Amino acid sequence: MSPGPDAAADPTLLRLSRVVPRKMASHPFIPASLDLPHYVPNTHADMVILGGFAAACGAFTLLAFASGHGLPMFRRAIYTWCWLSGIIHMALEGYFVVNVRDLAAHNTVLGQVWKEYAKCDSRYMWGDRAVWIIEAITSFVWGPLLWLMAIRMRANHTKTNRYLPWLLLISTGQLYGTIVYFYTSLRLEPLAADAVAPASLVDQAKSFIGRMTYDDGIKTPFYFWVYFFFMNFIWVVVPSIVITWALRVLTTDPPKANAQGKKLKTH
Repeated sequence: MSPGPDAAADPTLLRLSRVVPRKMASHPFIPASLDLPHYVPNTHADMVILGGFAAACGAFTLLAFASGHGLPMFRRAIYTWCWLSGIIHMALEGYFVVNVRDLAAHNTVLGQVWKEYAKCDSRYMWGDRAVWIIEAITSFVWGPLLWLMAIRMRANHTKTNRYLPWLLLISTGQLYGTIVYFYTSLRLEPLAADAVAPASLVDQAKSFIGRMTYDDGIKTPFYFWVYFFFMNFIWVVVPSIVITWALRVLTTDPPKANAQGKKLKTH
């Protein structure tokens, strides 16, 4: 179709009339219209990537737990969490922060992990600024501090004043970052005025989940519940436990704590 008569007088309209839409690259992310011309498909199946990531985390957890021998069980669990959470922050999330511009083209081990995860949140493929800032703080601040706290805890776990205030700060930051991440994934626009409300509670729940996630929603329940919800909700549960424990220990009356002695050390 040729440009209208006004196009000859308006160079801007003339240029726009000649724009040829670029062909969208084929990818598994939502929305399908997302333009990722540099996207390269993963070379491994999704279950291989997920299983490999789970196995790596499991092996690292066992090594960290074994290195915490001699610590009371609860503190040993927190010690293990510091090592595991720290390596995930620094290695995996740090990889995203550094390679955000062309992550969709990476077929390294971590690159394929991110492309698999992005099936539930495509913001990691096009580099959403809010997500990048959250991940940058997490990887370059909380990650190293978690390892430092693990080292301090292993050196002398009874001197809680050396690591608990820092763990309280780190866990609060982790919890806040996760809440912000979930919040920024919400679809904030209201439903259309002529939209039909779901009839049953099940339909209402499905509608909520469909509207909750970024862009057009996550089409597959597995990606929503396992990738988006479970893998992030861990950083709501564990930091909340650490915050509760740290506040309880740090606010214990010192004379009373000394009188309790061994009882306090078992926490």
